[in-house]
Amino acid sequence: PSKKFNPLFIYGASGLGKTHLLQAIGHHIIFNTKLKVKYIRMEDYFNEWMKCFQHTSESNSGKRKTSCNDIQVRKFHQKMRNVDVLLMDDIQQLENVPTSQHEFFNIFNELFNKRKQIVLASDRSPDDFEKLEVRLKTRFTCGLTVDIFPPTFDLRMDIINTKLKENDMTVEFPNEVKEYIASNCTSDIRTLEGAITRVYA
Repeated sequence: PSKKFNPLFIYGASGLGKTHLLQAIGHHIIFNTKLKVKYIRMEDYFNEWMKCFQHTSESNSGKRKTSCNDIQVRKFHQKMRNVDVLLMDDIQQLENVPTSQHEFFNIFNELFNKRKQIVLASDRSPDDFEKLEVRLKTRFTCGLTVDIFPPTFDLRMDIINTKLKENDMTVEFPNEVKEYIASNCTSDIRTLEGAITRVYA
């Protein structure tokens, strides 16, 4: 990790296995090294960051006042920065919360400068982020950017056979039924799995 491809940016449409790849990377590193790994979805990152701020009401005006909880901020920083490998899922959501971009930029920079591995997953290329700060966009693209494509027909057939075997679906699936599913469910793996389940049911 962090020697050749840092950051590693994986993007592709929903249902093509980005989360699966992130978790596989995490499991491989955990089982084969002593490195500290953190996997987090962008939504959970936002929620943890927002816990650092307290909302109180002023008695006179009734307006809500936001104050920063320094202890919570330190805990958040320690949790995000005290890792060897950061796996961040759904990074595209960062584009919708401009106020969080500065904080994530600092986290990214610190990890990158300490030669810690960063792996990001998104539903689109960094070049397609319209509301992302330029400095973040350039950092996302300075490593290896990988586009995940929908599976080919042969791979879809392999997936169908694997799913049938894994789930012990004892009903015999004729080959023409498998081919029909593989020919018509071409966009993503979840649609393929759903079709298998419906036919079996």
